[in-house]
Amino acid sequence: MSNNMVRIKQQTQYPWDGDVKMTVEPQRSEKFTIAVRIPGWAQNQPVPSDLYRYANSSNEKVSLKVNGKELAAQIDKGFACIERKWSKGDVIELNLPMPVRRVLSHEKVEANVGKVALERGPIVYCAEWPDNNGHVLNLVMPDNTKLT
Repeated sequence: MSNNMVRIKQQTQYPWDGDVKMTVEPQRSEKFTIAVRIPGWAQNQPVPSDLYRYANSSNEKVSLKVNGKELAAQIDKGFACIERKWSKGDVIELNLPMPVRRVLSHEKVEANVGKVALERGPIVYCAEWPDNNGHVLNLVMPDNTKLT
């Protein structure tokens, strides 16, 4: 890319919502690559190791569009790279599905046996001691509990 200033405006409610709209505004139209981050949790991987895993994989897929046209994004090292000639007003739309997921740790982490974390997108939820009158260690959630 030559000496071309590019402004990107982002509209989103992330991390509470997985819809992200980015408007590209280069000084002049030019071909270059924009790398869009695709987090591991959106690819059925809570962290980049085998320390944690989801109880169930999600069939929901990341959606990436440019000017309303769906792209078959190739994700490499956590990024979807979009190479094209960009013009002022081009719009990138990213949808990161954010179902509530159960996260389990590796079975060798003995302190976590029988325990689960709840995650929605990048947010990991917890039950705090003060908010539950000191009763968090005895909370039970059956495996078949529907999460929404």
